[in-house]
Amino acid sequence: MQLWNKIEPSLSPETLSVLEEMFFTSPTPIQASAIPSMLNKKDVVVEAQTGSGKTLAFLVPLVELLRKERRRRGKTRLAAVFALVISPSRELAVQIGDCLNQLDRESTRVQLLIGGTNTATEDALLVDTEIPEVVIATPGRLFSVVKKSKSLLSRVRFLVLDEADLLLELGFEETLCGILSETSRNRQTGLFSATMTDALTNLAKASLESPVQIVAKSKDKKRTPSTLCIQCVVAGKLSRLVLLGLLLEKEKEKKTIVYFCSCFCAEYFAAFFSQQTCFEGREILTLHGRMRTPRRSASYSSFCSSKGGVLFCTDIAARGLDFRDVDLVVNFDPPKDPKAFLHRCGRAGRVGRTGSAFLFLNKNETAYIDLMRRRMIPVEETDPALLFEGRLSNLAEEIASYCEGEKEKKAKQAFVSYVRFYKEHALKFIFSLKTLDYIELGAVFGLKTLPNMPELRKK
Repeated sequence: MQLWNKIEPSLSPETLSVLEEMFFTSPTPIQASAIPSMLNKKDVVVEAQTGSGKTLAFLVPLVELLRKERRRRGKTRLAAVFALVISPSRELAVQIGDCLNQLDRESTRVQLLIGGTNTATEDALLVDTEIPEVVIATPGRLFSVVKKSKSLLSRVRFLVLDEADLLLELGFEETLCGILSETSRNRQTGLFSATMTDALTNLAKASLESPVQIVAKSKDKKRTPSTLCIQCVVAGKLSRLVLLGLLLEKEKEKKTIVYFCSCFCAEYFAAFFSQQTCFEGREILTLHGRMRTPRRSASYSSFCSSKGGVLFCTDIAARGLDFRDVDLVVNFDPPKDPKAFLHRCGRAGRVGRTGSAFLFLNKNETAYIDLMRRRMIPVEETDPALLFEGRLSNLAEEIASYCEGEKEKKAKQAFVSYVRFYKEHALKFIFSLKTLDYIELGAVFGLKTLPNMPELRKK
Protein backbone atom coordinates (compact mmCIF):
# COMPACT_ATOMS: atom_id res chain seq x y z
CA MET A 1 0.00 0.00 0.00
CA GLN A 2 1.48 3.33 -1.07
CA LEU A 3 1.52 6.22 1.39
CA TRP A 4 0.94 9.89 0.65
CA ASN A 5 4.48 10.79 1.69
CA LYS A 6 5.90 8.41 -0.92
CA ILE A 7 4.35 10.26 -3.87
CA GLU A 8 6.89 11.92 -6.17
CA PRO A 9 7.18 14.85 -6.59
CA SER A 10 6.61 15.00 -2.85
CA LEU A 11 3.58 16.70 -1.35
CA SER A 12 3.96 19.69 0.95
CA PRO A 13 3.77 19.20 4.75
CA GLU A 14 0.58 21.31 4.75
CA THR A 15 -1.18 18.96 2.34
CA LEU A 16 0.04 15.82 4.11
CA SER A 17 -1.26 17.19 7.40
CA VAL A 18 -4.68 18.04 5.98
CA LEU A 19 -5.03 14.62 4.30
CA GLU A 20 -4.30 12.97 7.64
CA GLU A 21 -6.91 15.16 9.36
CA MET A 22 -9.44 14.19 6.67
CA PHE A 23 -8.71 10.50 7.43
CA PHE A 24 -7.36 9.76 3.96
CA THR A 25 -4.64 7.40 5.17
CA SER A 26 -3.35 6.40 1.73
CA PRO A 27 -4.04 7.31 -1.90
CA THR A 28 -6.36 5.19 -3.99
CA PRO A 29 -4.81 3.60 -7.12
CA ILE A 30 -6.21 6.36 -9.32
CA GLN A 31 -4.80 9.06 -7.02
CA ALA A 32 -1.39 7.37 -6.84
CA SER A 33 -1.26 7.34 -10.66
CA ALA A 34 -2.76 10.73 -11.53
CA ILE A 35 -1.26 13.02 -8.88
CA PRO A 36 2.44 12.57 -9.87
CA SER A 37 1.66 13.20 -13.55
CA MET A 38 -0.29 16.36 -12.75
CA LEU A 39 2.38 17.59 -10.35
CA ASN A 40 4.79 17.25 -13.28
CA LYS A 41 2.41 19.50 -15.24
CA LYS A 42 1.38 16.83 -17.74
CA ASP A 43 -2.02 16.55 -19.39
CA VAL A 44 -3.96 13.50 -18.24
CA VAL A 45 -6.98 11.49 -19.34
CA VAL A 46 -8.27 9.53 -16.37
CA GLU A 47 -10.84 6.73 -16.58
CA ALA A 48 -11.86 5.19 -13.28
CA GLN A 49 -14.91 3.52 -11.79
CA THR A 50 -17.27 5.43 -9.56
CA GLY A 51 -16.11 5.91 -5.97
CA SER A 52 -12.40 5.67 -6.82
CA GLY A 53 -11.41 9.11 -5.56
CA LYS A 54 -11.17 11.14 -8.77
CA THR A 55 -11.89 14.48 -7.06
CA LEU A 56 -8.80 14.37 -4.82
CA ALA A 57 -6.79 13.14 -7.81
CA PHE A 58 -7.03 16.59 -9.37
CA LEU A 59 -7.54 18.80 -6.29
CA VAL A 60 -4.32 17.70 -4.57
CA PRO A 61 -2.10 18.73 -7.52
CA LEU A 62 -4.18 21.90 -7.99
CA VAL A 63 -3.49 22.95 -4.40
CA GLU A 64 0.19 22.00 -4.61
CA LEU A 65 0.79 23.93 -7.83
CA LEU A 66 -1.15 26.92 -6.54
CA ARG A 67 0.99 26.98 -3.37
CA LYS A 68 4.17 27.00 -5.48
CA GLU A 69 2.81 29.87 -7.55
CA ARG A 70 2.01 31.87 -4.40
CA ARG A 71 5.52 31.34 -3.05
CA ARG A 72 7.02 32.38 -6.38
CA ARG A 73 5.03 35.60 -6.43
CA GLY A 74 5.52 36.44 -2.77
CA LYS A 75 3.10 39.16 -1.71
CA THR A 76 2.13 39.99 -5.29
CA ARG A 77 -1.47 38.96 -5.87
CA LEU A 78 -2.31 36.72 -8.84
CA ALA A 79 -3.48 38.87 -11.74
CA ALA A 80 -5.57 36.17 -13.44
CA VAL A 81 -7.58 33.03 -12.71
CA PHE A 82 -5.10 30.21 -12.07
CA ALA A 83 -7.38 27.16 -12.24
CA LEU A 84 -10.73 26.34 -13.84
CA VAL A 85 -12.77 23.24 -12.96
CA ILE A 86 -15.84 22.47 -15.09
CA SER A 87 -18.53 20.25 -13.55
CA PRO A 88 -21.83 18.93 -14.98
CA SER A 89 -24.02 19.95 -12.02
CA ARG A 90 -24.36 22.65 -9.37
CA GLU A 91 -24.21 20.15 -6.53
CA LEU A 92 -20.97 18.61 -7.78
CA ALA A 93 -19.46 22.09 -8.22
CA VAL A 94 -20.36 22.97 -4.62
CA GLN A 95 -18.90 19.69 -3.41
CA ILE A 96 -15.62 20.29 -5.26
CA GLY A 97 -15.44 23.78 -3.75
CA ASP A 98 -16.01 22.45 -0.22
CA CYS A 99 -13.31 19.81 -0.67
CA LEU A 100 -10.88 22.42 -2.03
CA ASN A 101 -11.47 24.68 0.97
CA GLN A 102 -10.72 21.77 3.30
CA LEU A 103 -7.50 20.93 1.45
CA ASP A 104 -6.11 24.45 1.29
CA ARG A 105 -5.98 26.26 4.62
CA GLU A 106 -4.47 29.36 2.99
CA SER A 107 -7.92 30.68 2.09
CA THR A 108 -7.98 30.03 -1.63
CA ARG A 109 -10.04 32.64 -3.43
CA VAL A 110 -12.70 30.43 -5.03
CA GLN A 111 -15.66 31.54 -7.11
CA LEU A 112 -18.55 29.28 -8.09
CA LEU A 113 -20.24 29.98 -11.42
CA ILE A 114 -23.33 27.79 -11.20
CA GLY A 115 -26.32 30.07 -11.75
CA GLY A 116 -29.35 30.45 -9.53
CA THR A 117 -27.96 33.32 -7.43
CA ASN A 118 -26.18 36.08 -9.37
CA THR A 119 -26.83 37.02 -12.97
CA ALA A 120 -24.15 36.25 -15.57
CA THR A 121 -23.29 39.96 -15.68
CA GLU A 122 -22.82 40.09 -11.90
CA ASP A 123 -20.65 36.96 -11.97
CA ALA A 124 -18.49 38.41 -14.76
CA LEU A 125 -18.00 41.62 -12.78
CA LEU A 126 -16.93 39.62 -9.71
CA VAL A 127 -14.41 37.64 -11.76
CA ASP A 128 -12.91 40.78 -13.29
CA THR A 129 -12.73 42.74 -10.02
CA GLU A 130 -11.98 40.05 -7.42
CA ILE A 131 -9.85 37.83 -9.74
CA PRO A 132 -10.37 34.50 -7.92
CA GLU A 133 -7.53 31.99 -7.93
CA VAL A 134 -9.88 29.11 -8.75
CA VAL A 135 -13.19 29.11 -10.65
CA ILE A 136 -15.51 26.09 -10.40
CA ALA A 137 -18.31 26.25 -12.93
CA THR A 138 -21.11 24.49 -14.73
CA PRO A 139 -20.70 24.78 -18.52
CA GLY A 140 -23.87 26.75 -19.26
CA ARG A 141 -23.18 29.49 -16.72
CA LEU A 142 -19.47 29.53 -17.60
CA PHE A 143 -20.25 30.10 -21.27
CA SER A 144 -22.55 33.03 -20.36
CA VAL A 145 -19.94 34.62 -18.09
CA VAL A 146 -17.08 34.17 -20.58
CA LYS A 147 -18.91 36.35 -23.09
CA LYS A 148 -18.96 39.19 -20.53
CA SER A 149 -15.65 38.73 -18.68
CA LYS A 150 -12.35 40.15 -19.89
CA SER A 151 -10.04 38.01 -17.78
CA LEU A 152 -11.66 34.67 -16.97
CA LEU A 153 -10.05 32.37 -19.54
CA SER A 154 -7.11 34.37 -20.85
CA ARG A 155 -4.41 32.99 -18.51
CA VAL A 156 -5.87 29.83 -16.98
CA ARG A 157 -3.00 27.42 -16.34
CA PHE A 158 -4.80 24.46 -14.75
CA LEU A 159 -8.02 23.15 -16.36
CA VAL A 160 -10.11 20.14 -15.32
CA LEU A 161 -13.20 18.64 -16.95
CA ASP A 162 -14.80 16.53 -14.23
CA GLU A 163 -17.24 13.79 -15.25
CA ALA A 164 -16.19 14.65 -18.80
CA ASP A 165 -18.26 11.93 -20.45
CA LEU A 166 -21.42 13.27 -18.79
CA LEU A 167 -20.58 16.82 -19.88
CA LEU A 168 -20.60 15.59 -23.48
CA GLU A 169 -23.72 13.44 -23.02
CA LEU A 170 -25.57 16.52 -21.77
CA GLY A 171 -24.88 18.25 -25.08
CA PHE A 172 -22.06 20.61 -24.09
CA GLU A 173 -19.49 19.45 -26.65
CA GLU A 174 -19.68 22.63 -28.72
CA THR A 175 -19.68 24.81 -25.59
CA LEU A 176 -16.62 23.02 -24.19
CA CYS A 177 -14.73 23.24 -27.48
CA GLY A 178 -15.43 26.99 -27.55
CA ILE A 179 -14.21 27.41 -23.96
CA LEU A 180 -11.08 25.34 -24.55
CA SER A 181 -10.22 27.35 -27.66
CA GLU A 182 -10.26 30.56 -25.60
CA THR A 183 -7.81 29.32 -22.96
CA SER A 184 -4.03 29.54 -23.12
CA ARG A 185 -2.18 26.85 -25.07
CA ASN A 186 0.26 26.66 -22.16
CA ARG A 187 -2.41 25.36 -19.83
CA GLN A 188 -2.35 21.96 -18.17
CA THR A 189 -5.53 19.92 -18.73
CA GLY A 190 -7.11 16.92 -17.05
CA LEU A 191 -10.12 14.95 -18.30
CA PHE A 192 -11.68 12.81 -15.55
CA SER A 193 -14.38 10.33 -16.45
CA ALA A 194 -16.03 7.08 -15.37
CA THR A 195 -16.19 5.88 -18.98
CA MET A 196 -14.41 6.64 -22.24
CA THR A 197 -16.49 7.43 -25.32
CA ASP A 198 -15.57 8.22 -28.92
CA ALA A 199 -16.59 11.84 -28.40
CA LEU A 200 -14.38 12.13 -25.33
CA THR A 201 -11.45 10.53 -27.16
CA ASN A 202 -11.85 13.05 -29.99
CA LEU A 203 -12.01 15.94 -27.52
CA ALA A 204 -8.82 14.73 -25.85
CA LYS A 205 -7.00 14.46 -29.19
CA ALA A 206 -8.04 17.98 -30.18
CA SER A 207 -7.45 19.72 -26.85
CA LEU A 208 -4.68 17.94 -24.92
CA GLU A 209 -0.94 17.76 -25.52
CA SER A 210 0.42 14.18 -25.42
CA PRO A 211 -1.78 13.23 -22.46
CA VAL A 212 -0.92 10.48 -19.99
CA GLN A 213 -3.63 7.81 -20.18
CA ILE A 214 -4.60 6.50 -16.75
CA VAL A 215 -7.10 3.66 -16.37
CA ALA A 216 -7.99 2.19 -13.00
CA LYS A 217 -10.29 -0.81 -13.01
CA SER A 218 -10.72 -3.71 -10.62
CA LYS A 219 -8.62 -6.83 -11.31
CA ASP A 220 -11.63 -9.15 -11.59
CA LYS A 221 -13.07 -7.01 -14.43
CA LYS A 222 -16.08 -6.03 -12.35
CA ARG A 223 -17.03 -2.38 -12.81
CA THR A 224 -18.15 -2.03 -9.20
CA PRO A 225 -16.09 -1.85 -6.01
CA SER A 226 -15.77 -5.15 -4.10
CA THR A 227 -17.36 -3.39 -1.10
CA LEU A 228 -20.66 -2.83 -2.96
CA CYS A 229 -23.39 -5.50 -3.04
CA ILE A 230 -26.19 -5.05 -5.63
CA GLN A 231 -29.42 -7.04 -5.24
CA CYS A 232 -32.48 -7.16 -7.48
CA VAL A 233 -36.03 -7.73 -6.27
CA VAL A 234 -38.65 -8.76 -8.84
CA ALA A 235 -42.11 -7.69 -7.66
CA GLY A 236 -45.29 -5.96 -8.81
CA LYS A 237 -45.53 -2.18 -8.70
CA LEU A 238 -47.64 -1.99 -5.56
CA SER A 239 -45.47 -4.57 -3.81
CA ARG A 240 -42.45 -2.43 -4.59
CA LEU A 241 -44.00 0.49 -2.73
CA VAL A 242 -44.54 -1.75 0.29
CA LEU A 243 -41.02 -3.17 -0.03
CA LEU A 244 -39.53 0.32 -0.10
CA GLY A 245 -41.38 1.22 3.09
CA LEU A 246 -40.28 -1.97 4.85
CA LEU A 247 -36.70 -1.52 3.67
CA LEU A 248 -36.54 2.07 4.92
CA GLU A 249 -38.07 1.00 8.23
CA LYS A 250 -35.69 -1.94 8.62
CA GLU A 251 -32.61 0.12 7.72
CA LYS A 252 -33.65 3.26 9.59
CA GLU A 253 -30.12 3.93 10.84
CA LYS A 254 -28.68 3.92 7.33
CA LYS A 255 -28.17 6.97 5.16
CA THR A 256 -30.18 6.16 2.02
CA ILE A 257 -30.72 7.41 -1.53
CA VAL A 258 -33.86 6.36 -3.42
CA TYR A 259 -33.90 6.96 -7.20
CA PHE A 260 -37.08 7.63 -9.17
CA CYS A 261 -37.67 8.03 -12.89
CA SER A 262 -38.95 11.62 -12.73
CA CYS A 263 -39.09 14.80 -10.67
CA PHE A 264 -42.85 14.36 -10.15
CA CYS A 265 -42.44 10.81 -8.80
CA ALA A 266 -39.63 11.77 -6.42
CA GLU A 267 -41.61 14.72 -5.09
CA TYR A 268 -44.87 12.80 -4.72
CA PHE A 269 -43.45 9.80 -2.87
CA ALA A 270 -41.24 11.95 -0.64
CA ALA A 271 -44.33 13.85 0.50
CA PHE A 272 -46.23 10.59 1.05
CA PHE A 273 -43.52 8.87 3.11
CA SER A 274 -42.91 12.03 5.14
CA GLN A 275 -46.48 11.80 6.44
CA GLN A 276 -46.26 8.16 7.56
CA THR A 277 -46.07 7.78 11.33
CA CYS A 278 -43.46 5.02 11.09
CA PHE A 279 -41.02 7.58 9.64
CA GLU A 280 -41.61 10.34 12.19
CA GLY A 281 -38.36 12.00 13.16
CA ARG A 282 -36.52 10.74 10.08
CA GLU A 283 -35.45 13.37 7.59
CA ILE A 284 -36.82 12.68 4.09
CA LEU A 285 -35.47 15.08 1.47
CA THR A 286 -35.83 15.57 -2.28
CA LEU A 287 -33.39 16.55 -5.02
CA HIS A 288 -34.37 17.00 -8.65
CA GLY A 289 -34.16 19.43 -11.55
CA ARG A 290 -37.54 21.13 -11.05
CA MET A 291 -36.59 22.52 -7.62
CA ARG A 292 -35.72 26.20 -7.29
CA THR A 293 -32.06 26.82 -6.54
CA PRO A 294 -32.42 27.87 -2.83
CA ARG A 295 -34.51 24.80 -1.97
CA ARG A 296 -32.31 22.51 -4.03
CA SER A 297 -29.16 23.82 -2.32
CA ALA A 298 -30.73 23.53 1.14
CA SER A 299 -31.83 19.94 0.44
CA TYR A 300 -28.37 18.99 -0.80
CA SER A 301 -26.67 20.51 2.24
CA SER A 302 -29.12 18.90 4.67
CA PHE A 303 -28.57 15.44 3.24
CA CYS A 304 -24.79 15.87 3.22
CA SER A 305 -24.82 16.68 6.95
CA SER A 306 -27.47 14.11 7.95
CA LYS A 307 -26.56 10.80 9.57
CA GLY A 308 -29.60 8.68 8.76
CA GLY A 309 -31.47 10.79 6.23
CA VAL A 310 -33.27 9.62 3.11
CA LEU A 311 -32.95 11.38 -0.24
CA PHE A 312 -35.69 10.85 -2.85
CA CYS A 313 -34.16 12.00 -6.13
CA THR A 314 -33.66 11.64 -9.87
CA ASP A 315 -30.48 11.02 -11.84
CA ILE A 316 -29.37 14.54 -11.04
CA ALA A 317 -27.74 12.88 -8.00
CA ALA A 318 -26.33 9.88 -9.88
CA ARG A 319 -22.97 11.21 -11.10
CA GLY A 320 -19.93 12.51 -9.30
CA LEU A 321 -21.54 13.54 -6.02
CA ASP A 322 -19.74 12.09 -3.03
CA PHE A 323 -22.41 12.03 -0.34
CA ARG A 324 -20.46 10.97 2.73
CA ASP A 325 -21.44 7.76 4.55
CA VAL A 326 -24.23 6.60 2.21
CA ASP A 327 -24.98 2.99 3.16
CA LEU A 328 -27.93 2.13 0.96
CA VAL A 329 -29.16 2.93 -2.56
CA VAL A 330 -32.60 1.91 -3.81
CA ASN A 331 -33.48 2.02 -7.51
CA PHE A 332 -37.26 2.24 -7.20
CA ASP A 333 -37.26 2.77 -10.97
CA PRO A 334 -34.39 1.71 -13.26
CA PRO A 335 -32.75 4.66 -15.05
CA LYS A 336 -33.81 5.67 -18.57
CA ASP A 337 -30.17 5.50 -19.64
CA PRO A 338 -28.67 2.13 -18.55
CA LYS A 339 -25.24 3.74 -18.15
CA ALA A 340 -26.61 5.64 -15.14
CA PHE A 341 -27.31 2.45 -13.19
CA LEU A 342 -23.67 1.95 -12.23
CA HIS A 343 -23.33 5.58 -11.15
CA ARG A 344 -26.49 5.43 -9.04
CA CYS A 345 -25.37 2.31 -7.18
CA GLY A 346 -21.90 3.81 -6.80
CA ARG A 347 -23.17 6.45 -4.35
CA ALA A 348 -22.78 3.64 -1.78
CA GLY A 349 -19.64 1.56 -1.24
CA ARG A 350 -17.31 4.47 -1.94
CA VAL A 351 -13.57 4.55 -1.25
CA GLY A 352 -13.49 1.27 0.67
CA ARG A 353 -16.74 1.73 2.60
CA THR A 354 -19.24 -1.16 2.59
CA GLY A 355 -22.52 -0.41 0.81
CA SER A 356 -25.69 -2.03 -0.52
CA ALA A 357 -27.89 -1.27 -3.52
CA PHE A 358 -31.31 -2.60 -4.49
CA LEU A 359 -32.97 -2.66 -7.90
CA PHE A 360 -36.75 -3.08 -8.17
CA LEU A 361 -38.08 -4.62 -11.39
CA ASN A 362 -41.36 -6.02 -12.74
CA LYS A 363 -41.43 -9.64 -13.94
CA ASN A 364 -41.44 -8.37 -17.56
CA GLU A 365 -38.23 -6.42 -16.99
CA THR A 366 -35.87 -9.17 -15.78
CA ALA A 367 -33.79 -9.05 -18.99
CA TYR A 368 -32.32 -5.88 -17.44
CA ILE A 369 -30.45 -8.09 -14.94
CA ASP A 370 -28.71 -10.04 -17.71
CA LEU A 371 -27.83 -6.79 -19.48
CA MET A 372 -26.13 -5.42 -16.36
CA ARG A 373 -24.23 -8.67 -15.85
CA ARG A 374 -22.96 -8.55 -19.44
CA ARG A 375 -21.68 -5.08 -18.62
CA MET A 376 -19.68 -6.55 -15.72
CA ILE A 377 -22.06 -5.14 -13.09
CA PRO A 378 -22.83 -8.03 -10.71
CA VAL A 379 -26.53 -8.13 -9.78
CA GLU A 380 -27.94 -10.90 -7.59
CA GLU A 381 -31.64 -11.74 -7.46
CA THR A 382 -33.23 -11.71 -3.99
CA ASP A 383 -36.52 -13.24 -2.88
CA PRO A 384 -38.93 -10.43 -1.86
CA ALA A 385 -40.06 -12.59 1.07
CA LEU A 386 -36.62 -12.14 2.64
CA LEU A 387 -37.24 -8.40 2.81
CA PHE A 388 -40.73 -8.81 4.26
CA GLU A 389 -39.41 -11.16 6.98
CA GLY A 390 -42.97 -11.87 8.03
CA ARG A 391 -43.72 -8.19 8.62
CA LEU A 392 -46.92 -6.60 7.37
CA SER A 393 -47.45 -3.13 5.95
CA ASN A 394 -50.54 -1.05 5.30
CA LEU A 395 -48.83 1.30 2.83
CA ALA A 396 -51.02 0.07 -0.03
CA GLU A 397 -54.11 1.25 1.87
CA GLU A 398 -52.38 4.42 3.05
CA ILE A 399 -51.48 5.57 -0.46
CA ALA A 400 -55.10 5.15 -1.58
CA SER A 401 -56.42 7.35 1.24
CA TYR A 402 -53.54 9.82 0.79
CA CYS A 403 -54.41 10.50 -2.88
CA GLU A 404 -57.20 13.06 -2.52
CA GLY A 405 -57.77 16.68 -3.52
CA GLU A 406 -54.64 18.54 -4.57
CA LYS A 407 -52.59 15.39 -3.95
CA GLU A 408 -54.59 13.57 -6.63
CA LYS A 409 -53.47 16.18 -9.15
CA LYS A 410 -49.84 15.58 -8.19
CA ALA A 411 -50.39 11.82 -8.34
CA LYS A 412 -51.67 12.14 -11.91
CA GLN A 413 -48.67 14.26 -12.87
CA ALA A 414 -46.40 11.55 -11.45
CA PHE A 415 -48.38 8.83 -13.27
CA VAL A 416 -48.08 10.65 -16.60
CA SER A 417 -44.34 11.22 -16.06
CA TYR A 418 -43.86 7.50 -15.40
CA VAL A 419 -45.66 6.51 -18.60
CA ARG A 420 -43.53 9.02 -20.53
CA PHE A 421 -40.40 7.55 -18.90
CA TYR A 422 -41.41 4.07 -20.03
CA LYS A 423 -42.22 5.28 -23.53
CA GLU A 424 -38.87 7.06 -23.92
CA HIS A 425 -36.69 4.40 -22.30
CA ALA A 426 -33.50 3.59 -24.20
CA LEU A 427 -34.12 -0.17 -23.79
CA LYS A 428 -37.46 -0.54 -25.54
CA PHE A 429 -36.97 -4.29 -25.96
CA ILE A 430 -37.22 -4.54 -22.14
CA PHE A 431 -39.38 -1.57 -21.17
CA SER A 432 -42.32 -1.76 -23.58
CA LEU A 433 -45.58 0.13 -23.14
CA LYS A 434 -47.37 -3.01 -24.34
CA THR A 435 -46.39 -4.80 -21.13
CA LEU A 436 -47.20 -1.92 -18.76
CA ASP A 437 -50.18 -2.59 -16.45
CA TYR A 438 -51.79 0.86 -16.17
CA ILE A 439 -54.30 -0.21 -13.51
CA GLU A 440 -51.55 -1.53 -11.25
CA LEU A 441 -49.44 1.55 -11.94
CA GLY A 442 -52.34 3.80 -10.96
CA ALA A 443 -52.72 1.90 -7.68
CA VAL A 444 -49.08 2.66 -6.79
CA PHE A 445 -49.96 6.36 -6.80
CA GLY A 446 -53.28 5.74 -5.05
CA LEU A 447 -55.29 6.80 -8.09
CA LYS A 448 -58.92 5.72 -8.31
CA THR A 449 -59.29 7.07 -11.86
CA LEU A 450 -56.51 7.29 -14.43
CA PRO A 451 -55.53 10.46 -16.33
CA ASN A 452 -56.79 10.91 -19.86
CA MET A 453 -53.73 10.45 -22.07
CA PRO A 454 -53.13 9.07 -25.59
CA GLU A 455 -51.13 6.06 -24.40
CA LEU A 456 -54.09 4.80 -22.37
CA ARG A 457 -56.56 5.26 -25.20
CA LYS A 458 -54.44 3.00 -27.41
CA LYS A 459 -54.55 0.24 -24.82
